[in-house]
Amino acid sequence: MTTKDTALLLNSNLIRTHIHAIKKAPFLFFLISFISYTIFSIYQWNTLLVPHFDLAIFSQLIDSYSHFHAPIVDIKGPDYNLLGDHWHPLLIILTPLYWIAPSPLTLLIAQNFFFALSAIPLVRFAYEKLSRKQAFLFSLSYVCSFGVINAILGQFHEIALAMPLFSWGLIAWMRTRYFHSSLILSFLVLVKEDLGVTLAFFGVITLITLLFHERKNNASLTQTIKDNTRYVYSSLFFIVWGGIWFILTMKVLIPFFNTSGHYDYSQQVSVFRDIPDFYAFLWERWPLYLSILFLIVTAGIIGVRSPYFLLILPTLFGRFWGGSTPYWEIFYRHYNAILMPMIFVALLDVLIRHKSKKSQSTGLHTYLYKNSLSFSLACSLILLPISIYEEVDTHTREHMESAQKARVYAQGYKGKNILTDYIFLSYAAHDDNRVFYTLTLGDYKDINVIISDERHWILDDVRQKEGHPMSIQERAETFIPGSQWKIIFSENGYQVLERIQ
Repeated sequence: MTTKDTALLLNSNLIRTHIHAIKKAPFLFFLISFISYTIFSIYQWNTLLVPHFDLAIFSQLIDSYSHFHAPIVDIKGPDYNLLGDHWHPLLIILTPLYWIAPSPLTLLIAQNFFFALSAIPLVRFAYEKLSRKQAFLFSLSYVCSFGVINAILGQFHEIALAMPLFSWGLIAWMRTRYFHSSLILSFLVLVKEDLGVTLAFFGVITLITLLFHERKNNASLTQTIKDNTRYVYSSLFFIVWGGIWFILTMKVLIPFFNTSGHYDYSQQVSVFRDIPDFYAFLWERWPLYLSILFLIVTAGIIGVRSPYFLLILPTLFGRFWGGSTPYWEIFYRHYNAILMPMIFVALLDVLIRHKSKKSQSTGLHTYLYKNSLSFSLACSLILLPISIYEEVDTHTREHMESAQKARVYAQGYKGKNILTDYIFLSYAAHDDNRVFYTLTLGDYKDINVIISDERHWILDDVRQKEGHPMSIQERAETFIPGSQWKIIFSENGYQVLERIQ
């Protein structure tokens, strides 16, 4: 065998190995990340670590769908239709899961599946276009990214469905499969109302990118449209489809289902609301600026050069103007999750373009490109332990056995009208139970079970104002006039009461 034959054989083996990695890596990352996420979700569920408000809300939603009822969620208020809160009709696809396993834990596992699923197109495309080392670092950084991890730790949210839609849709666009991309991304408008704006903005970005590129090549506008017909039509589709659905959901659909006849969060995100102190307004949002810094580093710094990076702007703009503190925080639940596919597609886009140019430049430019994936992975791994470090509050930790006993009662009731507070919401939201939240005021005359952590009980304020202690029965009777209650369980501040009249 000649030296040339040996070289060809080695090259052939390397190609086969790389093809094998392309086929296996996406599903390995999917499987490992899904199992890892799910192990932690089960741990959270069994140790009372899961934040329960939104999880219980969506559990009631899917439970209603599974019984072919309207999406009524009493946790938000008696007879509250959740489609009047946010627009997420696509969640109905989760209904079959509740025919098999009707539990909030099912939603956590489903969310983990969607998050892991979102990694497949990113990992596959990375292994196709980058070296195996680069692709591995890129893939590991994505599945460990702080946006993904915080969303997994922060209960279930509708954006779980948007994650695979964004990753599969954007990668399809990068592969010039414009029809497939349009079809996939079009479903975003059924996940949440504001994603119509993001979709329309993506159409604007793609059109401007095309025009800028063709202008550099001195091509006329007519010729540019003629040469890129599918590209242009798909971009215009995004603008029209996203814009129409945003207006339709905000002005017609949500107000129609909302009990008050309007969008509940309009004042929070209104650009035109009164701002008495603009400098204080800017200063109090400093956590959001830190979030943006982490997003830039997670994008390997160089990712900001990609037009895909601009996709984060509509979401960040809404959070910036929002009047709720969690909108600005770095580690607060799901708010950064939806940005992860965008910034990792941006990073991948810049790396691929740089590789195709075969740049020989030196200095800072080359240093950033060579180390971009290291920056991204380092940011993910540094923030990972900070994200997952979450404890049960001190009282619950010290009296875990008592809290777990109350939890068993919560999970044991079926077909009851249950009034409970934060810690037990999700555990009671199953098996045809109507679950009401103690901090959501309403007419609770039909309540027949109360599961309480006395520290969070709504009548504590009443008791303090009146200046005398009240028993749990007295508080319940004050809360629901004319009722009488029997204590079934009481230990270390956790109580379960059943109505006897």
